[in-house]
Amino acid sequence: MKSLLKIEQLEREVLSNYAQILDLEKENTTMENKLQDIKIPVIAMKATIRDEHEVNQKVPDITLRKQLLSKENLRKHIATGK
Repeated sequence: MKSLLKIEQLEREVLSNYAQILDLEKENTTMENKLQDIKIPVIAMKATIRDEHEVNQKVPDITLRKQLLSKENLRKHIATGK
């Protein structure tokens, strides 16, 4: 008697789980169809002026450092003894 009740309970649980699986598969199929309907997005290959401005602010200007560390400037510095 107990085993029959347990079997019925497990059968109901299995049917419930199958119903949940079917719902999830339906949802998955719906999402896949929506993704197929979406056109391929256009990705800009060129940076906007604002993006370039932000990059320029993050990167320091190194021209002065290059001038100070140039071989010619180092020779002058060594020659003057400073």
